[in-house]
Amino acid sequence: MPTTIGESEALRELFESGSVVCTLLYKGDQSDVGDPYFQREVAKRFAEATGGISIKSSQEDIPARLGEMIERLRQRYTIGYSSSNTAHDGKFRKIKLKVAPQVQKMEGPVVVITRRGYYAK
Repeated sequence: MPTTIGESEALRELFESGSVVCTLLYKGDQSDVGDPYFQREVAKRFAEATGGISIKSSQEDIPARLGEMIERLRQRYTIGYSSSNTAHDGKFRKIKLKVAPQVQKMEGPVVVITRRGYYAK
């Protein structure tokens, strides 16, 4: 019998694996799989925490929203850095990425979607 894990344990596994959650949220009749509202909210939280995206869609708009998601994924960048904290203590380290004011002035509003942190192995 499969063992279920809680939301915080699942999120830790996602962080440790380096996964990014992207969700296409469709509000349909899913009464046989538990609470659909709760499942959508958890999916949104996982996407936000891992630097992924979450897009809502009606049934008719699924192909267009899926295309939008794919295009947004194509436009992603990967940025790396080395932490000044060299302790490998297994603690969660928060990350916050900001766009320089000069870039905001030149480009206008810029949306930065990034994972919220990582565990120091």
